[in-house]
Amino acid sequence: MNKVICDNDICTGCGVCYNVCPVKCITMEYDEEGFLFPIVNEERCIKCNKCKEGCPSLNELTNKNYEKPIAIGCWNKNQNIIEKSSSGGAFAAIAEEILKENGVVVGCVMDEDLNVYHTIANNEKELEMMHGSKYLQSETRSVYVDIKGLLDGGKKVLFTGCPCQVAGLYNYLDGESYNNLITVDLICHGVGSKKFFDMYIYEMNKKYKEKVTKISFRSKKNGWRKYTTKISFITRSDIYISAIKDLYMSCYLQRAIYRKSCYQCKYSRLPRIADITIGDFIGIDRKQIDKKSYQKGVSVVLLNNKKAESYFENIKTKLNWVARPLQEAVLSNDNINKTSIMPECRKNILKDNGSAKQLRDKYCKYKFRVHVANFFGEDIVIFLKKVVRWLKT
Repeated sequence: MNKVICDNDICTGCGVCYNVCPVKCITMEYDEEGFLFPIVNEERCIKCNKCKEGCPSLNELTNKNYEKPIAIGCWNKNQNIIEKSSSGGAFAAIAEEILKENGVVVGCVMDEDLNVYHTIANNEKELEMMHGSKYLQSETRSVYVDIKGLLDGGKKVLFTGCPCQVAGLYNYLDGESYNNLITVDLICHGVGSKKFFDMYIYEMNKKYKEKVTKISFRSKKNGWRKYTTKISFITRSDIYISAIKDLYMSCYLQRAIYRKSCYQCKYSRLPRIADITIGDFIGIDRKQIDKKSYQKGVSVVLLNNKKAESYFENIKTKLNWVARPLQEAVLSNDNINKTSIMPECRKNILKDNGSAKQLRDKYCKYKFRVHVANFFGEDIVIFLKKVVRWLKT
């Protein structure tokens, strides 16, 4: 018989319960929709309730972070970093500083078997795997236990993850304050289904007759704003697919394959849960940045407390940066202060039978006008909208 820690609709799969259990009677397993949930062995459970006490879905965290954080638009001065980053390379600047101070970076990687999980980087080579957006739930495994051990040993630690994972870490640390810990949360839309992702990879393997070894969901081959999926194989050349044609990303971008808790996230709001928040800065005032730099990618960085402000002073020489109004960042990043809205198709897409292509075509195929807008590019679309408004006046 299995004990339920919290309702499945609000469970984030953060893994705190797995880490905190003193008798190791909890395992994290994927459900029929492709999301991680805790399974409790009732026979081994000693009913200490530490799993429930540590759960960030049952015990919502409050903090003293700024209600109105300081918003920064930035892009890395190192062009190599810009190329391999999903946006402006803010994460790299933050992470490299910790390594320089003989600290470690804890973040999400995707290995050659396309498993996504949190691990610890001790050097720049290990840090390389953390670059780029994954758009899948990362398995935290025993990382909270490892982090506490490092912190107690005096090591500087940078932890980066979804807001629910940052909340999970704080709950695991049980209110203990560490000056040697810096947390970074992502402006997260939601985490995608591993079941759907595995179906997608199976179909890519079959279609191209070779095993996929690497996925980059935000290749900049066609520019920062034209989301492009790069798929790598063992021997054949890389292929590039527009995100609105890619089977996985077309469903992800339409919010159709997120975990149910993502649509009611407790931490997609202000004040943010982490010291620093990072994401894309699509809506930055274009007068603040030259066109070429914008096309390569711009990050938004929210400094949520004094510790973050102090840390930014150490890294700002690595960045081109400009302070911007918070509202400018929020306008193009709803998830700073709002949860993603569940589309009607979410109720069925992960329960229905069919291949990834069949499910995409049935529930998430983009309309023709979206393909036209993607083909011509953002600047042309903006110009045409201005012309239409002028003609109507």
